[in-house]
Amino acid sequence: MKSLAGLPRYRKEKNDMKKRRVFVLLLIIMMVTTCVLYPQLPNKIPSHWNFDGMIDGYQDSWFLFIPILIYFMITVLFSFHSMITMLDSKKLMIL
Repeated sequence: MKSLAGLPRYRKEKNDMKKRRVFVLLLIIMMVTTCVLYPQLPNKIPSHWNFDGMIDGYQDSWFLFIPILIYFMITVLFSFHSMITMLDSKKLMIL
């Protein structure tokens, strides 16, 4: 049975699983790297530079976890989106 995109349904689901694995692997690498390097960081780290290259903004070191949190939320949203799309396409196949 063909999917709406023209590919067999199992092949599309397999590709989605591979993409999810890559996203999760990148998330784990980011988290492990940040946790390993975190103790070596100072309490305040530079976060903004002006046009002359001088530091004019600082953040607490825990701020490095914010991009990981954002990446995690995006990964979860894409996973839910692909699951919902897959369920909708299966409903269309039945009808």
